[in-house]
Amino acid sequence: MTHGAEAPPAEAQPRPGTLVVTVEESASTLIFRMAGDLDLATSGQVTAALELLDVDRITQLVLDLHEVEFLDLAGLRTILRANDYGKSQEIRVTVIKPRGFPGRVFTLTGAHRELELVDPPS
Repeated sequence: MTHGAEAPPAEAQPRPGTLVVTVEESASTLIFRMAGDLDLATSGQVTAALELLDVDRITQLVLDLHEVEFLDLAGLRTILRANDYGKSQEIRVTVIKPRGFPGRVFTLTGAHRELELVDPPS
């Protein structure tokens, strides 16, 4: 897990089948930026990072998926579990949708009804 506001260095850019997770902290907000493939092979990486949340200190969790290139049901379940956990801890969870087909997964599965989704920055 990386802390900071900068983009990952060129050598850390996602390769097919990989996921890069960057964590940024700002006051009581925690931003998880993900780039690459969020799938069965990589969802454990996100789950492990989320388990380190300091729930006593944060009031908002942003899951930034706008650079996710592939999302399968395991990745979607990870996002839904993070959302459920946040709600149980009174943490507001916002999801920045991925572009293209990965973004459509939320609509096709009906998950968009359970999440606070926002469009990616233009």
